[in-house]
Amino acid sequence: MKISALILAAGSGSRIGIPKLMLEIEGKSFLSVITEKIKTSGINDVICIVSEKTYEWAKDNVSEIKFAINPNPEDGMISSVFRIGNHKLMLEIEGKSFLSVITEKIKTSGINDVICVVSEKTYEWAKDNVSEIKFEINPNPEDGMISSVFYGMQKIKKCNGIFIIPVDHPFVEVKTYKILFDEFCKNGKIIIKPKYKDKSGHPVIIPYELLNSITKNNFSSGLDEVIKKSGYKQRYVEINDKGILKNINYKKDFIYG
Repeated sequence: MKISALILAAGSGSRIGIPKLMLEIEGKSFLSVITEKIKTSGINDVICIVSEKTYEWAKDNVSEIKFAINPNPEDGMISSVFRIGNHKLMLEIEGKSFLSVITEKIKTSGINDVICVVSEKTYEWAKDNVSEIKFEINPNPEDGMISSVFYGMQKIKKCNGIFIIPVDHPFVEVKTYKILFDEFCKNGKIIIKPKYKDKSGHPVIIPYELLNSITKNNFSSGLDEVIKKSGYKQRYVEINDKGILKNINYKKDFIYG
């Protein structure tokens, strides 16, 4: 049986005047003391939920656990347990951010022209932490995935096809990228989608011409609708990789990934 630990530390500590995870006992922070006790008890998979304000401090002071940000801790403890929040690219697997993990897999599969579309809030962090790719800012990510595709296309040079990779799919295997790439090369101007046990997942490959035709007028309809109306054929490729279905939306997805 596997047991994981979730430390809820996103509160502001308004009544005490300092975030509680920073308080100290005999020269050690509450977070350090709790982490040591959890590890000593034999539980090694430890995730601490922090606020945006305390993330950097926590990461710098306690290195042996993983962190996730609760962007709205004022919503109460259940918000830390339930939904992960907005900054998934910063979440970590074995000490590496989702963005780093995905970048390494893409590069290993032989794709070198990689552009990551980020928000204004995460741009500086992304630029400082993953140097081998290019970045583009989406000023209004609330407009959905299609808006990120639109802004990303501003930096992409003309090519045959483009992998669309959501950052909350870090468990996709390198072999999957290679298989999908090979299928696209064999089939030409066609949309390639992976499936695992008859369920469709990510990443997908979409012809350059289709994505380059997207305008801001398409934001209201969404990417799926643009694909349906495009007339492009879609090919589903059966993949032995359940990672294509594993998008990280909740803490349980992350812990048991």
